[in-house]
Amino acid sequence: TVVALLLSMHAANIFGKNSLSIFRGDLFAQYLPFIEMFLRVMKGEGSFWYSFSIYLGSGTPLTYAYYTLNPFNLLFLIDFLPLETLTWILVCAKLALAACTFQIFIKRVLKQENILSILFSVCYALGTYTVIMYFNIMWLDVIYILPVLIVLIFRLVETGRYFALVFAYAYLFITNFYMAYMAGIFTAIVFVLYTLYYHHGIHKNTVKSILLTALKFFYAVVLSAALCAIVLIPTACFLISNMAADNASFGALTISVLDIFNSMFMGEMTNLDNVTPFLYNGLLTMIVFPFYFTIPSITKREKLYVGGLLFFYFLCMINLPLYMLMHAFDYPNWYAYRFSFCISFLLVAIACRAFAHIREIPLKRVVLYGLGLCLFYTVMIALQTVTLGGYTDCYYNSQSGMLTNAFFIILWLLIFYGIYKDRRCVYTLLAPLLLCVELMCNTNIIFSHTELNPDKSSFNQWYYGEKEAIDSIKNTATDPFYRITVNNERCMNAPAMFGYNGFITFSSSDNYPLRSALRELGCSTSNRLIESTGYTDVTRMLFGSRYTVDLYSYSDVPDESLPITGENYYSGTVTETPYALPLGYMVSTDIATYTPGDNSFENQEALIKAMTGGAEYHFYESVSLNDLVINADNVEFEQTPNWFSFNHKSDCVSNGQIYFSIPAEDNKTFMADFHPFQIETSSSTPIVLCKQVGVEQNNYVSFSGIVEGINEIGVNSLDSDYIDADYDSIGLLFNGGGYRDYLLNKMFFARYSNEELSEAYNDLNKHPFTIISYSDDDIVGVVTATKERPVLFTTIPFDWNWSVYVDGIPFRKGQTLNYAFLSVDLDPGEHTVEFKYIAEGSNVGAKITLLAALITMINILIIVLKRDSSHK
Repeated sequence: TVVALLLSMHAANIFGKNSLSIFRGDLFAQYLPFIEMFLRVMKGEGSFWYSFSIYLGSGTPLTYAYYTLNPFNLLFLIDFLPLETLTWILVCAKLALAACTFQIFIKRVLKQENILSILFSVCYALGTYTVIMYFNIMWLDVIYILPVLIVLIFRLVETGRYFALVFAYAYLFITNFYMAYMAGIFTAIVFVLYTLYYHHGIHKNTVKSILLTALKFFYAVVLSAALCAIVLIPTACFLISNMAADNASFGALTISVLDIFNSMFMGEMTNLDNVTPFLYNGLLTMIVFPFYFTIPSITKREKLYVGGLLFFYFLCMINLPLYMLMHAFDYPNWYAYRFSFCISFLLVAIACRAFAHIREIPLKRVVLYGLGLCLFYTVMIALQTVTLGGYTDCYYNSQSGMLTNAFFIILWLLIFYGIYKDRRCVYTLLAPLLLCVELMCNTNIIFSHTELNPDKSSFNQWYYGEKEAIDSIKNTATDPFYRITVNNERCMNAPAMFGYNGFITFSSSDNYPLRSALRELGCSTSNRLIESTGYTDVTRMLFGSRYTVDLYSYSDVPDESLPITGENYYSGTVTETPYALPLGYMVSTDIATYTPGDNSFENQEALIKAMTGGAEYHFYESVSLNDLVINADNVEFEQTPNWFSFNHKSDCVSNGQIYFSIPAEDNKTFMADFHPFQIETSSSTPIVLCKQVGVEQNNYVSFSGIVEGINEIGVNSLDSDYIDADYDSIGLLFNGGGYRDYLLNKMFFARYSNEELSEAYNDLNKHPFTIISYSDDDIVGVVTATKERPVLFTTIPFDWNWSVYVDGIPFRKGQTLNYAFLSVDLDPGEHTVEFKYIAEGSNVGAKITLLAALITMINILIIVLKRDSSHK
């Protein structure tokens, strides 16, 4: 398994010197940053329950329970090995372990000792699901623990011994509760079915035995969950209190039976944004598993139970309510059919069971079925051409794919011929070799989508450049609390990775009131996401951005303009902002009257007016559409009183572009604020052009927010090489191949000037909250309240788990901006204010875990005593 995996990645230029980086997708954006954050907590450098590195501040039980609580992550404590190497060790170890545990399942449950059964263990470990999901490294734990659970369930039913099941389930729950939910459903169904099968159904003589077995199973599951209660209960409380109001809803399923079967072919479904399951686990599995139901020596009763389980999961793929159940009624963005690893396990197990009886199947049937598979693939090519017009994002049936699959299918038929002719010396050598080559080819096809992986040197430039810049700030900063803005940020969770208080995050957790408030002020946000774009000088001032880091790469910076250091990277430049307000400051009671509208520019000015009790500061000069020069190519633009319509005129192949330009003015920045009609996937909405030099990330209109124009595109040309310094422009790119019609609720344009910024800063900073003691979950400071400004406004996101103490006495906490931020109403005078965070459910969870641990130790003692007694 390990050799095949590493050779495949090396062939795809992901493993080796001067290659692509392993860090892509969620591994880069979420897992690695959150693991780094968790390891700092283990070193005593942060709180387990709260961090200011995500969502401007957030409780962390869900983050740690979903992403980090796995013993394999301790590998990242090894300092002398590169992150890439450590991650490779982790991925290889988990997939190799999956092959080993499945082999244990084959031996203990299927009762097979044949050396060729190893083929199916490797099929299970290197199927498309596991390979394409390697970057969700915490999902891989369920792959290797699932066979262990099935083995222990069979042992419980057959012998009544259940205690090992407690630890297996506890390990499953603690490593990733999300995948544990899906595996829990699967194992519970297996338990019920095997209990009924083993006892020949429910009748008078088996009721007592079945009830006793069910009680033991229930006890094992409850006790294992109780052992994890210290994490699971706070996580559940956090989930319940942070349900987002704009979570995507389930729509109608578009999958068909043909799509399901098609996904079992080699090289199919390599696109992550898919609507079908990942079911390829080797053509050997695909060829063999249907014959299980035709083998005479396998009882009809066994086939009925196994077929019933397979049919149930088939229904889960085509029936929306069951599909929703399998995803805990939480819409699975990007990766559909996340429970399909259960189906893969079932298919490979069925195939392995059938393979042991392969000689009972006429060779002619196997050959005809194999040729039928080739024909089916060919038909699917024709169907795609007719029904999809040759255009699709998800299906990869092609002539080359047909030839590749047909080639390997024919080779497998030859292997079967050798088995039937008992040419042991041939098939025992060639079958493992053929399987490895096939799985390596499939893995290589997946990894060859190089757009998914950043260049390793580019990753190193970003990682070491930002790390050095952040470390330099930490070594020189004197304030106990400050936030950092990073321009040209590559990672949405860089604050978590490098351990600083930032403004961005992308996580499975959420804070809907905070995102809404930020969006109303022009910051780019979307479901479970706060972007690094959309912030302005005004919002960075309000939220305390004291330092700014500008990152560059080779292509952005002229030679010798910045020093090259370390791993051949340009170190980011750091500047300190003079206008950064502290974590808290006193404001007027008028803040309660702040009512945001559609225009983010006006909202910023209105908020400061409410905070100061009526002072008006004008940062933005409104620009109407009539003042703009609009230049479009392949795009039509229409305005109504309620919305703006863009019609991408092309045949979904050519790009469309539209530019809004205005004569430039010195010391003024041209800005736009886009409001999408509805939340769309980022890949289906226009991209904002005319970004500042050096900014590599795309800013999608679907995320909305304020964007800046630049002197790069002239109004008389759509050629990016044409520069007209007399105009500032903001452009939108409509990608060919995407949707053709777009609606925006509103578009606002303005010119920004910072002339009044210092005056507004001095006004708001008259009575700052001065921190005298700081940790992520316990902040103490002093502040002076006045009659005019009695409200302590903080940029701590509101959370019911915060407790407030004023002058040592528990005090009622308040909220501002519709429950986005924490505040305190104070009497005039100087006060010492403490903010203390205690995660809901943490105390109860700790007590339950302690009780469960005590019960577990008593159980172990009883088992040991019984064992000693039996030996005597």
